[in-house]
Amino acid sequence: MTIQIRQRARSKDYSAKIPIKNLFYLLCYAWDTLEPGEIEEVGTIQTPGLENLMAFILLQRMERLLRRGLERDYQENRDDMACVRGRIDFQDTTKRLLRRRGVLHVIFDELSPDTISNRILKTSIGTLLGFETLSAENHKELKGLYRGLRDVSETRIANSIFHRVRLHRNNRDYRLLLSICEMIHRYTLPTKRKNGMRFIDFDKRLIWDLFQQFVRNFLSKKQTQYSVNPDEFPWLVSRSPAVERFSLPWLKTDVVLTGPTSKIVIETKFYQKPLLWRHGKLRARSLHVNQILAYMQNIVARETEKQRQVDGILLYAAPAGGFPPPQEWTLFGHRLRVASLDLSKEWTEIEKELLSVIVF
Repeated sequence: MTIQIRQRARSKDYSAKIPIKNLFYLLCYAWDTLEPGEIEEVGTIQTPGLENLMAFILLQRMERLLRRGLERDYQENRDDMACVRGRIDFQDTTKRLLRRRGVLHVIFDELSPDTISNRILKTSIGTLLGFETLSAENHKELKGLYRGLRDVSETRIANSIFHRVRLHRNNRDYRLLLSICEMIHRYTLPTKRKNGMRFIDFDKRLIWDLFQQFVRNFLSKKQTQYSVNPDEFPWLVSRSPAVERFSLPWLKTDVVLTGPTSKIVIETKFYQKPLLWRHGKLRARSLHVNQILAYMQNIVARETEKQRQVDGILLYAAPAGGFPPPQEWTLFGHRLRVASLDLSKEWTEIEKELLSVIVF
């Protein structure tokens, strides 16, 4: 399988060429927390750098949150009191001889905004304030917001703390805010001078996951012909060992579009070199072709899918000029399309290209 066009651009430098505004579009769809209208509104804001974009959306969402009121929960407090409140800690009271002073050590619950979610917010705002490249306006507003959270304490943020937050209908406004906080925590490092902060470059794995989630959630919102989900299923085998000492891996797709009469399997890829150069021609990677072919053949072999046409798309994030126009083959009755999406283009063009690539 060959493609006759010279590969001129390399995606090694490609992630650095994705405009900040487009990166934020990707994040919004990947988080799946903003409606399309909100995403378009945020996208019109011109901000020099990811830290200012994070600050802007954090400020906008925090303003909405404060109007509704911060989340509150009962927190355990301890104090020495002359009157009984809550329950008495007899052990501590006796050990410290508090009754001689006419007081008791009591434990009581008090409704407070000092929750895990609010502590994460305050700590993350403090981290953003450490960016030397933060605009003066964002710095001023964030500093005021930080001071306004005087009843909330800071906390040490580890990856596990985000899993301790329980999101539900009453605190759904925290979903995007905590996503931003997690991003700030995971991808922020001190500068070499140790007196400021900076975002680290997004590594290959992050960009790959981000691109995959963006494609899935974008197609869920922007088209109505197909239902959109990933899929995971075992190999369809005709004979298995009597005693399995190890098993075959499951097949796990990135995106599957399911319609009444057709199904499209989409595999998203973000590679330094999407295509390989062999004998004077560009060639699709055999690993990727074999992967999506295995998905298509195992899907169509299932009884429930025998009436559907199953096709596949290998979709690469690649810069303009570094990838040919979409090309299509038919393999064992399955149409296979190899295409690219240039994330450095204007967002309206990206939307148009992504919607057109799923039309066979």
